[in-house]
Order: sequence, then C-alpha cells, then structure tokens
Amino acid sequence: EETRPYQLSPRARVRKRLTRTCDFAGLLAESRFMDLAGIRVLLIALVDIIHASTTIKKQDATADTEDGSESKVTGIPLSPASEAMAEVLLCEIAVKNKDRLGPLWEMPLKEHYTRRLTRESAEIKDEHSKHQQLDPGIEKCVTGLLRICGYAVSRDELVNDILSDLDILWKPETREEVETLEKHVGEGLWRISRNVDGLRQLRPGGWASLLGLAEWCAARGGKAVSRKESMIGRSAGLPEDDPALQAYRSIHLLLHSPELREVLPFSITKPIRVLMVTGEKGNCPKLCLAGLDMLKELHTRLGELIAGKRGEGEEAASPLTRSTNSEDFVACWIRVLEGMADVAEHSADPAIRQHALSVLTDAFVDKYGSSLPADTLCVALPQICIPLAGKRIKILLLDESRMVRAMEEIMIEFEQCVSLVFKPLLHHLKNIVGSRANLMVVWKPLLQLLEDLLGDGIAPSEGSDERELTPERLRSTLKELASEHLRNAIVVLHANGVLEGNPDPSDQISVSTWESVDRMNFCGKDRVTEWRQAVASSAESG
Repeated sequence: EETRPYQLSPRARVRKRLTRTCDFAGLLAESRFMDLAGIRVLLIALVDIIHASTTIKKQDATADTEDGSESKVTGIPLSPASEAMAEVLLCEIAVKNKDRLGPLWEMPLKEHYTRRLTRESAEIKDEHSKHQQLDPGIEKCVTGLLRICGYAVSRDELVNDILSDLDILWKPETREEVETLEKHVGEGLWRISRNVDGLRQLRPGGWASLLGLAEWCAARGGKAVSRKESMIGRSAGLPEDDPALQAYRSIHLLLHSPELREVLPFSITKPIRVLMVTGEKGNCPKLCLAGLDMLKELHTRLGELIAGKRGEGEEAASPLTRSTNSEDFVACWIRVLEGMADVAEHSADPAIRQHALSVLTDAFVDKYGSSLPADTLCVALPQICIPLAGKRIKILLLDESRMVRAMEEIMIEFEQCVSLVFKPLLHHLKNIVGSRANLMVVWKPLLQLLEDLLGDGIAPSEGSDERELTPERLRSTLKELASEHLRNAIVVLHANGVLEGNPDPSDQISVSTWESVDRMNFCGKDRVTEWRQAVASSAESG
C-alpha cells in the first residue's frame, strides 16, 4: 500500500475541519452587503473575543497570589491559533470594506490596535516577556495594521487619519513582542512607502509617524552576511528581509521621487543618520556610503531653497516652502552637515571617513554652498568643520605603529582635514570679510587648531636613513603641509585687505594672527619673519 506523500499537521487538520464548519470566504464576501452598523457589530464581537482571551492570559499568569488563594478567571479561552485567526478575520473584513474603512477605523479598529500593541504600566520593564515565545495573535495584529495602512495610502481621505496612528508600532510604550517582528515591520514600511502617489497627500502628523517608523527600522538589523554564510558567489551584503535594508529602500525612494520633492519634510535627515550608525555597528559600509549620498542629495535640495533658486510660481505651489522659513532651512542644512561630520569622525573604515570628509568639504564649495549667507558659514565652520579636523588630526598623529603601516591613508586624510578648514574659508572669504566680527569667529579657532598642531618642533632623528619615512619624518611632512596652507591663507587675507604685516594695535585680526603664529614653534622665527616681510612689502608696493 502506497503511503501519502505528506501528513497533515494537527493544526492543519483543525483548519480543514473549521473550513467545513464555517465558510470564512463567504463570511468576508457577505460583509460587503452589510450596513455600517452591522459590520461594526461583527468587528466589535471579534475585538471583544480577542481582548477577553488576552485578559484570561494575564489572569492565568497572576492566578496564584501571595497568600496562596486563586483569583477568579472569567472569559472565553482561545488557543493562540484561534486568536491569530480572529486577528486575520478582523483585518480581512476591514480590507474587504475599504470604502468604509474610515468609519471602521475610528470605531473599533483604532482602539483595538492601540490597546493590543500598547503595554500596560504593570508590563513595563518586564524582562521575562522578552524571552517568551512570540504570540501568533500579536504577529497577525502587527501585520494586519500594516496591511490596513497600506490600503489607506491609496485613499486620499484616509491616508492622514490612519497613517498618523502608525506610531503605535514604535512608541516607547509599545509591547516588547513587536521588537521580534522587525522584519515584518520593515516589509510593511516598504509596501507603504512605495505608493508615492498616495503619500503626496500626507500632512505633518502622517509624515512624523511614517518617518518615525523608518527610523525604528533603520536602527535594527544592518549586520552584513559573510560570503560563507550567504553560500553564493557575491560579496557580503544584507539579507533581503533586513529591516535596515528595507528602511534604506524606503528612504531612498521617498527622497528621489519627483512626486514627493515638494512635500517630503527635511526631518528625514534623522532616519538617514540612524541608518549610517546602524551600518557602522553592523560592519556594513554600503549603508554608510548610501547614507552619505542621501545627505548630499538633501544638501543640494536645501541649497536650492536657501539660495532662492526656485521660481516664485514653484514656491507658491510647494506646501513645504510655504510653511518653512529660511531660518528653518538653515537649521536643517546644519543637521545635514552634522550627519556627514559624525561619519567622518566615528567611522572605523578609512575609505568611508575620506568620502565623508570629501562630501563635507564639497558641501561648502559647490554651486549651492557658494550662495550660503555669511552668518550661516560662520556658524558651521567653527562648530562642525574645525572641531572635526582637530579631532581627526590628533588621532592620525597619535598612533605611531599605524603611521608606519598606513602612511598613504594618513597623508590623504590629513590633507582632507586641512582642506576642510581652509578651503571653505578662502572660498567664502569675500562674503565673510564684510564683517570683521564674523571673520574673527572663524579665524580664531582655526589659529588655535594650528597652534595645537604646530606648537612643537620636530626633533631630528639621529642615525636614520634619509630615504626612510619614519613617524617623525611623516609628522614633519604633514606639519609642513599645514604651515604651507597657513601661509597661503595669510597671503589671501592680506590681498583682501584684512591682514597687515606691521599692524596697528587696534587691528585685532592682524595682531591676533601674528601673536598666534609666533607661538607656532614649528614655523620658526625665520619663516615667520619672512611671511611678515612678504606681507609688508606687498602692502608698500600696492
């Protein structure tokens, strides 16, 4: 006798028996012919069964009190599979009646999903619940909410009301079980985000919930799969269902969709920065590089708005530009630069640091950065660029063993750090020199940085081959490069009428500059005297 190719599991046999008892497909189809009140009664009945079952589970967990007595347990007990089935029916009935989804969401769906996915005060910090097996009902509840949100995006009258409540999934009081469903949430985020036509109608509340969910997904996953684990010939990468990868796809689509260019809020900067942090923690450089590219795109868009490149008609049609003033745009631009600087400072990959420094420098000197107001530059340079360059230079020159192993990388990054502080200043000097106070805000911390770098001379190494590039010789070469940049800056400042070789005591910039240069022992008195004479002779000939 031939055996069956497979055996039905106990749950499959139960489902088969239930389908003979109740026509679920017919139940869903018949709900289309019910009035709103009837559908609400049906949904409320399902909600009551689910919450009664949940109450029983909580009572069972605390049935034995301290005095040994038993608490009274009331309600209808449900198996986990039946509870999940009730959640599926709840979602399917709502989706089947999507033309009446608005009233159904207001009552009873919104209250149900809020209660189901929000932990009570007694459950907060319950470490034991994190190690319990995932409740199938919670899983179907999360996926049901995401499905409803996906359908709501296609309906202009519902997209704001329903997506504004999407923060149920990522608020601090959300149940711990949702953390284990990060892959489900990531897939749901992608399905919602890819409907860019529907997202055009989203208002600030809806955008805040959607971008908050993107940030939640971006903070999870991000661990690259090794080539051995992937069992394919491709290089290491992220699994297809990784929540950080789904967050990247969603953010990238939102950022580059022409339909959303005028409505996407610049608060998207935060999930991008979280995505880069996740990539760094998970040793996935592709996420960091992708985040830098998206920040560069935001810089371009903000530069256009700050510089006023758009036509009046286009600005009038843009809700984003009507509701945001230039100061808000500048603040968003500063946050974009801070995101670039964070990667340049903390990344362990030299290639990523170098790319971040290059992108950050270009942000000041490209066609959009060139039109930035002087006040904005005088905030960004001393708060972001100069401290970043100082920290990186200090780290580069600290480890002598690494200086021997990675001399080329160190020289490239050192040159980028020096260019980061000098190149934007000299590029925007004509705009900054209009206010001596603004120039001093930038020039003074720059001189302090160079004092820390050039304050000590280089002791010649005895008995070493002149052709051998030792750490001492590398330091001397790098400091020589920095002093040459300083000399060029002094010449340019003098050419713009800012710096004098023999200044009056009232000339604060010139006096402070030469006093600071005198304290740079690496430059030496002869070199400083030469610089002053060159500036003075140029002034006399002029």
